[in-house]
Amino acid sequence: MCRDDELKTANADPMRIGVIQASSQAGKNTLLYETVKKYASNADVINFGCFPDEEEKYTYIEISILIGILLGSGAVDLVVTGCSSGQGMMLACNNMPGVLCGYIPTPQDAYLFAQINDGNCVSVPLGEEYTWQGKENLVRTIEKLFSEPFGQGYPKSEAERKLKDTKLLKDIRKNSQVSLSILLDMLDPDMIGKILKKKDVIDYVLENGKDKVLSARIKEHADNTSYLFTLRSSLGHAPLIAAGAGVVVVNERNEILLGRRSDNGYWDYPGGGMELGESFEECARREVLEETGILCGKMEILSELSGKDTFYKFPNGDQIYIAGLVFICFDYSGELKVQEEEVIEQRFFPIDDLPENTHPLKTAILAKVREYLNTRPRMV
Repeated sequence: MCRDDELKTANADPMRIGVIQASSQAGKNTLLYETVKKYASNADVINFGCFPDEEEKYTYIEISILIGILLGSGAVDLVVTGCSSGQGMMLACNNMPGVLCGYIPTPQDAYLFAQINDGNCVSVPLGEEYTWQGKENLVRTIEKLFSEPFGQGYPKSEAERKLKDTKLLKDIRKNSQVSLSILLDMLDPDMIGKILKKKDVIDYVLENGKDKVLSARIKEHADNTSYLFTLRSSLGHAPLIAAGAGVVVVNERNEILLGRRSDNGYWDYPGGGMELGESFEECARREVLEETGILCGKMEILSELSGKDTFYKFPNGDQIYIAGLVFICFDYSGELKVQEEEVIEQRFFPIDDLPENTHPLKTAILAKVREYLNTRPRMV
């Protein structure tokens, strides 16, 4: 068993472990929870079911989305899950942004995954007619999982190389996946509605999640307050007119702020869709704050953005024509903070040395910015 001081996060708080499995194996929930609680004795272990008396029944696919929300929000650090075979849950979880799930049918598999792969989720087989090997095997598997701190590498003689490979794998996965917020927007509204009915998970995430932007997005789905989300629920992927605003933020060196978006890889200035009741300026300020952590002061209208050339098709199939205003801002405060749900990285660029893969819809706007900055009197 891990020593008491080993199941703690980097800031010395106890590790938070979520236990949740598919409804088909609700009868084994108590066994799974009590076993994890026993061998991860210094961690906070939270039991999310699924429970035998729950009216709503959840498949392993639906549970995998809830696991993605639990881990992606930072509400928990590790999830122990399972389904009949254990393999289906593992595959489903590995399709969730930020989730690295291992299949652990035996104590040896559990130990090797913890030491070599250092993931944040494990799936065990629980079905009698599948690869379930009895209560004793499950207990020994969970015991072995928590027998030593995660991520030490194995064998010890090759630990350095193993840990390097693990980091490389995690980096590749991070850069090859869309953000969780975008994934939620891509899901069928009926599935979103069912997931949000798992109130113990959603309430825990909203109370304990560290990603405030994701929490706000979940609230939007829960309250149906997102204007475009409401339209999409009725109209599917059909073309819509999307009102919005963007801001070109300029620093004292006449460089402009661009962020590389997680959904399409393009570099773009901050901006997004308008919500009901917002003005263009309010929308612009909110989007900049959400994406960058920056508070805009005085802003000027730089250009409008509309017409047939603004058609865009998102990776999930949604189609829009943009109608909006683009502001320019030299007066701002705060420190840059990457909002990883939508932006992979962000930095200031000289206007004459922009990255090659800027968003194709913004070429004309960036040309106007270049002309504006190159003719604007320099501040002394």
